[in-house]
This record gives sequence, structure tokens and C-alpha cells, in this order.
Amino acid sequence: MVTRTKKIFVGGLSAPTTLEDVKSYFEQFGPVSGSSIHPSIYIHTSIYVHILMTESDIHIRAHTGMRLDR
Repeated sequence: MVTRTKKIFVGGLSAPTTLEDVKSYFEQFGPVSGSSIHPSIYIHTSIYVHILMTESDIHIRAHTGMRLDR
């Protein structure tokens, strides 16, 4: 079996959101192999993150309206 890493972009999160918040949210869909957090250069009160998951572990189901930030 070949596994590839997929990078998922999540934007528009509130600035107080932490990597631990993001990781614990996405682990419900499978193991997170990495993540990074970045400040938005356009909206100074928000951040965006990249989540790394292996393709064989991705079981993301679309949930319209689910929010990660608090």
C-alpha cells in the first residue's frame, strides 16, 4: 500500500486558536502527522493552519457549518 501525505489548508480561524486545538479537532478524522500555524497577513485577528495527514488515514466527511474556533 502506498501512502502519501496530504496537506489540508484551514483559514479564517480566530487568533487564540492553538495547534493543540486544531490537532485535537482533526484527529477525529485520522492521525495528524504534522501541523503548522501562520498569522494572516490580511486580517490581523485571524490565523490559518496547514494540517498534514497521510492519504490512507484521511476519512474527512464534509460537515457544513462545523466550526473549529471558539
